[in-house]
Amino acid sequence: MQGSAKGLAPSDERPVPPWARAAFYVALLLLMHTEFSFGRGAKFVPVVWPFHESELALSAALHWCHAPRAMLRLDGALGVADRLARALLPRAACGAAVRGVGAATSAALLLAAAASVAPHRLGRLAPAVGAAGLLFLEALFESTHGSNHRWLLPSLAAAALAADDPAAPTAGARELCVVAAAAVFAAAALAKLSGGYAASWLVSPAAALRWARGHTLDWALRRGVSTPAQRLLLASEPLRRAAAVATLAIELGGAAVLVAPRARRAPLVAALCVGWAGFHVGVAAAMPAVRYMPSVIVYLTLCAPWAQPRGGGGGGGGVRWAAGGGRRGGEDA
Repeated sequence: MQGSAKGLAPSDERPVPPWARAAFYVALLLLMHTEFSFGRGAKFVPVVWPFHESELALSAALHWCHAPRAMLRLDGALGVADRLARALLPRAACGAAVRGVGAATSAALLLAAAASVAPHRLGRLAPAVGAAGLLFLEALFESTHGSNHRWLLPSLAAAALAADDPAAPTAGARELCVVAAAAVFAAAALAKLSGGYAASWLVSPAAALRWARGHTLDWALRRGVSTPAQRLLLASEPLRRAAAVATLAIELGGAAVLVAPRARRAPLVAALCVGWAGFHVGVAAAMPAVRYMPSVIVYLTLCAPWAQPRGGGGGGGGVRWAAGGGRRGGEDA
């Protein structure tokens, strides 16, 4: 993002700069092994996992390996991952095997960060292995956590980067990340406006705007851990309503990105990347159990329009990086 959204060239056909790729992998790796949760007295307590045991792998191993299959969510790709895991992983040592996948994934992400800035020496194997490991572990994690998909967007983003050549980056990989992030927010907005039923807003506009009145937010806050942000919101109904309306606005921004012309949407995407990141930070402060910090990494490193198209045009040809020009990009998207 070149300083601010106001001075940004409108075209959004931009690749991900090498430094941003590396930052994504490093930040994701750190977040997989470090987490801050609320302990006694509503104080942040750091939790650190060793390099060979990531939080994602441990959670997948703890829940998937011991949960009865009838209790798992196995629709779509989750069912494919479940069958693959049962075919490849030894049941007698399931936990150790899943943790082994996690260790290999962490090592691959570290090498992928190095490959982002030295692609000709390290090639594309590490990003591909890291993406495959993330997708596999995320599927096992999500199959046991219902609607908790906080590792989904980073896994999809890693897959998009793995499909791109870091030695000749195109705008296509970043476009996949932007569209995926926007689709997640647009789907969240639709769920709130429809009460969980896609067509219910056609029947009752009043029911469709229930979320905006703050009732659902009040219910969610009262079920969570007491924090300063939670107590502040519970003490003020106008503030809760403002937060609910702001949530809808932020999430509807995803729908705006999906329909906005790509040649004109860069300032919108830049502003929303900051807004989406702030939204998740605010949610984590008020409801610590809802931690989507892995997605924040995607918004700020991969989705943000850091690369400036040469001549303010499309994504083809060379590209100037906003953080130190002169670096040349790849082919047309």
